[in-house]
Amino acid sequence: MAGWMWLRCVLGPHLQRIHRSTDPSRPEGRAGRRGWNYQPRSLEKHSDSILSWASALWSLSYYSSPLLLCYLYRKGRLYE
Repeated sequence: MAGWMWLRCVLGPHLQRIHRSTDPSRPEGRAGRRGWNYQPRSLEKHSDSILSWASALWSLSYYSSPLLLCYLYRKGRLYE
């Protein structure tokens, strides 16, 4: 259960936009809110790309494993 929660935190939603007033004296009303797009740093960008590649490889291996097992069974590699 703890592993699932950790995985959800790592692969969870990504921050797209930050909504915060840049001036602390301004009221936090709808008109006083300013936002800017989130710019990830290089480590975050690289780790995100590594995780997306790992996810793609996992999906590929998950869906191609039945085909691989059928191929190995027909060649006689599973039972010797």
